[in-house]
Amino acid sequence: MSSPKFGNIVIYRPSQEEDQVYEYKEEYEIKDQITYAGSEIRNTKNLEIANQGGMIIFRICNKNLRRIQI
Repeated sequence: MSSPKFGNIVIYRPSQEEDQVYEYKEEYEIKDQITYAGSEIRNTKNLEIANQGGMIIFRICNKNLRRIQI
């Protein structure tokens, strides 16, 4: 992926909070890699994917865009 002209790209994994899928905190940023464990059922909060297939989720965000002064 090429770098954007403005801002920087950050990828987030799901948070472990019950009421929120994503939290934009450094502890949830994916730096180099992410590992999901196989399980009998899918649990995105604990990074577990069902052993019969399923889905993984993550969010891509462009942070630190330009500021516009009015």
